Amino acid sequence: MKGRRQVLDGEPILDGQRGLGDDLAGLGRQLGQFLHIGTAAGWGMHAMIGLVLAAIYAALLAGRLPGAPALRGATFGFAVFLVAQVVVTPMMGGGVFSGGNMAMIGGSLMGHLVYGGVVGAIFGTVGRVQLPRKL
Repeated sequence: MKGRRQVLDGEPILDGQRGLGDDLAGLGRQLGQFLHIGTAAGWGMHAMIGLVLAAIYAALLAGRLPGAPALRGATFGFAVFLVAQVVVTPMMGGGVFSGGNMAMIGGSLMGHLVYGGVVGAIFGTVGRVQLPRKL
């Protein structure tokens, strides 16, 4: 819901009235508050989730998705975006698709597409590497 304020530990979280930069900058704080682990640990948790998802992409999807490496990764990033908006954001009190906050939706989409594109570029040759033949 637009304009709805959720409060956790005395601080507003995923507030539809704040700007994109405020919400994006507060991501680690919000995750840290939700998990009761603090801001630094919240950012660390976000980074760890990204690393685990990148490993899953490299192991299971990099060689199976069609297209150029960055496009394959961006496709994966879009899937991560959908899970974040349908599962994670509502779980943290922000509502499905960030409660309709277009700035949050757009920022999340851009961030996840860039994340996926970078992951795809890094793991672009996985599953397509030609091993040298034995003589």
